Amino acid sequence: MLITNWLSALVTRIRHRPRYNSRTRRSIRKRWQAIQQNKITTVDVLEAREMLTSLSITDVDLVEDDSGTQTLYFYANLSAAVGANVTFDVSTSDVTASAAEGDYETLSSQTFTIVAGETSAAIAIDVYGDTKVELDETFQVTLSDLNEGGQGVTFAGSGATESAIGTITNDDSFVKMIDERDAGFSKTGSWSSYNGKGLYNQSYRLYNGGSGTSTATWSFTGLAAGTYRLSSHWAIISGLSNSVEHTISGITGGDITTYLNQQAVAQDISDAGVYWEDLGYFEVDASGTIMVTLSNTSPSGHVFADAMLTCPP
Repeated sequence: MLITNWLSALVTRIRHRPRYNSRTRRSIRKRWQAIQQNKITTVDVLEAREMLTSLSITDVDLVEDDSGTQTLYFYANLSAAVGANVTFDVSTSDVTASAAEGDYETLSSQTFTIVAGETSAAIAIDVYGDTKVELDETFQVTLSDLNEGGQGVTFAGSGATESAIGTITNDDSFVKMIDERDAGFSKTGSWSSYNGKGLYNQSYRLYNGGSGTSTATWSFTGLAAGTYRLSSHWAIISGLSNSVEHTISGITGGDITTYLNQQAVAQDISDAGVYWEDLGYFEVDASGTIMVTLSNTSPSGHVFADAMLTCPP
């Protein structure tokens, strides 16, 4: 009985199995073949790839001191540690900074080493301070002649060299002011000193008009060669001259003499809480010094000597 029932059920299932026409069978067969061709094998074939290690160097900067030596550190960095020493040469070159003028200490094909298992090496460059008014200056550090001990190390830029820029940031003000109380001021002859009308309501010098035997001089030093604006300050008091002689020296093309009317209010430029009157724009040569000399040659009144200002235009 059991066998009979099983045979009966089997016949029923065979009779009711899905029937496919030839087109459907072809479609099923194609799909099966596609699956067979694209299936992932048990063992994937992995592409042999070397994980390349790169050597790079980044830009750095340093604020310049007024004197002495500072050290600017560059770092040559590997993207990963390797199993052998990596050596390379380092050289410096001017961009806007000048090694010859004492801005920094040069390196020429000096060899550095990143020890096996380490990832960086420090490159020290000495930078020298000064009080020269100048723009920020730059120099270049270049890595070359890479020897990677067969570790597959390349420069990050994929070239034969790798470079970075060092910036020396100027800390000296482009605006320089010399008051009659400052070290940059000097005088000849007998000038009377008064309080309350000078810069910051402090002292000033006054001389009665005369023969020009007395002078007041403001000396600006440590300037970068270039164009500078010179301006004078005085306060309005009674009896001042309308034609005060000023001689500008230390400039390209030789000395220039100009005259200011001290009976008028100075009004060309505002700085340090007061107004200044322009003497003009002058080209400073490589000496880096510009001087303004005020003379008491003035038959029309007193001469007021207080402060001078220099700045880029």
